[in-house]
Amino acid sequence: MDVVSPQKNQNKKSQLDSQKRQNIIFGALLFVGFSAIVLGVFQISGTIGSPLVGSDGEDTQNALTNSDSEYDQLVFLKEKDTDQDGLNDYDELYIYGTSPYVADSDSDNISDKDELDSGNDPNCPKGEVCVITTVATEPASDLTNTVVTTTTTNELSAGELRDTLKQLGAPANIVDAMDDETLRTVYEDTVVETGIDPQELTNQTDSLAPADSAGQEITLDALQQLDAAQIRQLLIGSGVSEADLSQVDDETLELLYYQALQEELY
Repeated sequence: MDVVSPQKNQNKKSQLDSQKRQNIIFGALLFVGFSAIVLGVFQISGTIGSPLVGSDGEDTQNALTNSDSEYDQLVFLKEKDTDQDGLNDYDELYIYGTSPYVADSDSDNISDKDELDSGNDPNCPKGEVCVITTVATEPASDLTNTVVTTTTTNELSAGELRDTLKQLGAPANIVDAMDDETLRTVYEDTVVETGIDPQELTNQTDSLAPADSAGQEITLDALQQLDAAQIRQLLIGSGVSEADLSQVDDETLELLYYQALQEELY
């Protein structure tokens, strides 16, 4: 999975768009609605764009290890505050959608942290009206400088959130490494962006997961028996572009998929 590398001097639109590029932990979840296929695509998405030689096992293995350094980079971002506004680069990139290079992302002379501390949106200049997408069950509305959050997760404890995410395929080591506040914020932001009610997540996976010829939901056994064509379809559904997939032969694609699946399951 590629690390998001924001450019300096982002305009307001790119900053707002960056809110949709959620925490890397839930990148796959955003595209497939928290479906079970995250088990297979979480690591594959990060290696598809890497130079691969299907006939060279060493090159393929090197590509697979890219995900190992991904976690270290995220930890580094958690400890770095480039613009010295009191928010670490990780939170700015993956939680708040603000610029880690500019202390005042919306240029209203109030720092990002001060706006967040006061309950305002650091991506919406003071006094302006900004359109923020709410959950799918509610129509979008024009809101003033206000941070939109969901209340449904208040019904869930941090422990329940962790269990839910793990059951949906999020890597346990990364979920456990997050503090409760960050975990809840990321979870709520993901719900806002995807429009999925956390109380209905398991029902969502029922409709999004592929079905076999008998119309039954895909099972773990079925996930372990997919052919290249089915894997491609699942990856496309998770947000991987067809152009990138076309550069990977079937043999290499299957190798990446099954190695990623094995690492998630065992």
